[in-house]
Amino acid sequence: MLIKAFDVFNFDALLINVNYFDNLNFPEIQNILIPKARQKNSIIFAMKALADGLLYHNTEDAIRYTLTQDTDYLVLGINKLDYLYKDIVIVEKFKLITNNELEDILKNDQLLSNYVCRQFKKCLVCPLDINIAEIFRIEGIFYRQLYDGIIRDPKEYWLRETLRFWFDDKEFAYKEYKKLKVKANKCNECGQCLDKCPYNINIIDKLKICHFKLSKNPKEFKDNQNIVY
Repeated sequence: MLIKAFDVFNFDALLINVNYFDNLNFPEIQNILIPKARQKNSIIFAMKALADGLLYHNTEDAIRYTLTQDTDYLVLGINKLDYLYKDIVIVEKFKLITNNELEDILKNDQLLSNYVCRQFKKCLVCPLDINIAEIFRIEGIFYRQLYDGIIRDPKEYWLRETLRFWFDDKEFAYKEYKKLKVKANKCNECGQCLDKCPYNINIIDKLKICHFKLSKNPKEFKDNQNIVY
């Protein structure tokens, strides 16, 4: 909606979420929307550096990432005075995050684990022309890739459950998936893609989960009763 709006109107400012987690789910924000806003000379306010709190375990890297992007101001939610003091320290000693640092963050962040696609696109070797990275991107639109089947403590589970459908983009994800000529269920489990992913994502299982969620036809996976919507 915002991308289309900037094609038509001029805005003095843009307030938008910018963080390294949602950049994997909504890359259009940093790749398309922000450059359009720059072309219109809009001031850019970045918010949700901690991805609605999902990156609470990695506050400094999260804030540094957002400050490194092409934005003008950072809006941070602070519900304790102690958080304000810590954030001030991070900003005062701020240095641009390097590509090598970002690569390490994306590799080791516990939120991403071995489930969230980093859109590295080395898996695009499918002999059946399945666009694996694009399917995983659409899964990110659907529910931010926040259900990976890993059992966690109640606090972490509650946070993920609360925020995975935060943007309510399920219907848009369904439409995007429907546009694909080759769907995830065409996978014949040949395994050629598995050793291409530097993050050890089980691509075959993830494709099954994606099709189950995005096809609106759970009957096709009636034998996979362990897959949770």
